[in-house]
Amino acid sequence: MSEVVLASCSDGQGILATDLRTGALVSTFEDDAAQPAAYGQIGEGSSYIYAVQSAKAIWQAWAWGDKKPTYRASLPEKTTAMAFSPEATLCFAGSVAGTIMVWQMGTGCLLRSWPAHFREVTQLLVSSDGSFLVSASADANVHVYNIADIFVHSTPKPFQSWSGHSLPVTALALLPGRGLQQIVASASLDRSLRLWDLGSGQALSTRSLSSPINSIAAGPTGSDILCACKNGELRIVDISACNKESESSLLLGHSGSVLSCAISSDGSQAVSCSEADKVRIWDVRTHQCISQAHTTRNVRINAVQIMRRWVSPQPLPAFKPFQRLLTKPEEVKPVPLGVTGRELALQEALAEETSEASGTAALAEADLGDGENESLQQRLARVEEERARWAKVAADLYGMIVQGGISLPAAKAPATAVEAPAPPSASEKGPNGSAAASSSSSGHRKIEENEGEEESPERKRARPDDATQPSSTPAVAKAKAKAAIAKQKPRGSTPSDAAAAATGAAAVSITTAAAAVASSASAAPAAADSDEEDEDEAEVAPTASSKTQKKSKVDASKKASAKAEKKKGKKKKLTKAEQA
Repeated sequence: MSEVVLASCSDGQGILATDLRTGALVSTFEDDAAQPAAYGQIGEGSSYIYAVQSAKAIWQAWAWGDKKPTYRASLPEKTTAMAFSPEATLCFAGSVAGTIMVWQMGTGCLLRSWPAHFREVTQLLVSSDGSFLVSASADANVHVYNIADIFVHSTPKPFQSWSGHSLPVTALALLPGRGLQQIVASASLDRSLRLWDLGSGQALSTRSLSSPINSIAAGPTGSDILCACKNGELRIVDISACNKESESSLLLGHSGSVLSCAISSDGSQAVSCSEADKVRIWDVRTHQCISQAHTTRNVRINAVQIMRRWVSPQPLPAFKPFQRLLTKPEEVKPVPLGVTGRELALQEALAEETSEASGTAALAEADLGDGENESLQQRLARVEEERARWAKVAADLYGMIVQGGISLPAAKAPATAVEAPAPPSASEKGPNGSAAASSSSSGHRKIEENEGEEESPERKRARPDDATQPSSTPAVAKAKAKAAIAKQKPRGSTPSDAAAAATGAAAVSITTAAAAVASSASAAPAAADSDEEDEDEAEVAPTASSKTQKKSKVDASKKASAKAEKKKGKKKKLTKAEQA
């Protein structure tokens, strides 16, 4: 980007373009005398220059580098001020009679025309975000219009209106800001510089100078305002000291009335002009004049501006002749009306919310609509219900296993057992209905391979006493149930399959335990023949139990005494039976 000084000539020599850094002449745009407040750059970042003739109701435009105008059109009445929207879609013009007109650049349609002031319009400004239009007039009033409201009412009403000046308002400036957070500066021939808050409409401060003010320019920081005065002074006014009596900075060098001034984009240089000594370029920090332009030319400069030239200028819509009659709203072609600036302001306002830190959360909320979020919530609820149901199934299954007498599998290798034979049939029974060999009841007892291992408390409680336990005991049924569970539960089985297998195993264990009880009842008479062997085994069992379970000696002694009492009872019964 480079900056060029545009100097308007009041003697009909057109517009002179000078490089701000070097002071060399860059280009010349030939034309009649231009209005000081109605020339400049079309839009922001374009390569087109416009100017309104001071003696005729004609405006024209040049492409950069062309001496002759590329476009020329007539206006409804003599125009004293002109401005364009930032995207160059709208053109605003103020007339000598105080009328403000709005055209659509792409079609040339006259969209609005209303009497805004009682006297001529001295300056028009459009905010950098394209939201507001500010107008100043010789009737000493300043009006602010919301551009969106201009196209709603046939006679737009100002958003803010200020009448603090007593003489014509000569210049306006907008301090850096966005939306309602902006400050408007106005200067007048009454020697006052006033600051207004755009949002609230209140007067912020007033500063009186020693001479009427012809022009003002605001710095990029918004803290300093450059004032061009009629007595030849060029002052830099500090806004923070507007209500104080301290003197502002003074730039000395002009010999006549300073007509216009401007400040560069970085605030390091300033430009001013007068009829006597043409154009001066100043260093703001040192307050010294570093160069002069057009001193060898016989020209009369009445205004200066600083234009920003971009490497890739934005294209402009096709120029169409400006109409003199209003166009009906239904006949206007659809075009954007001052909304680009608002979109940019909205993006900047949301820049913090769309940073990288919160990019993941923002992406998750943006990609998932309400329907998809609701679907995910329903799926999550179903998963939670399924989880609760399987938890209940597992609890019920554990209860069934405990009730069926099936112990949980130990951490170590399970003990193996020899299967008990089926209950003896009638042909195998003796003449007294007893088993053929009483010693078989003790020969088929459970044989554990890991005799050194300690039995779990569940297995001890589930195992009945040896005195009443026949050869086919529930312990054998437990072993069968475990084997059935292992066979019925293949790899990759579902929780429902495991539940069915466990339930079946519990049923098998209960049936086997019932058969064992029936077998013990039928084999009771035959237990008399092997009483001596039972006594020996009963004596050995407590001993073995006491060895394997050292921590529960008291329980083992109780069991041994209970077994002894039961054996004594059996002996008495057998004795009575023999006597009978």
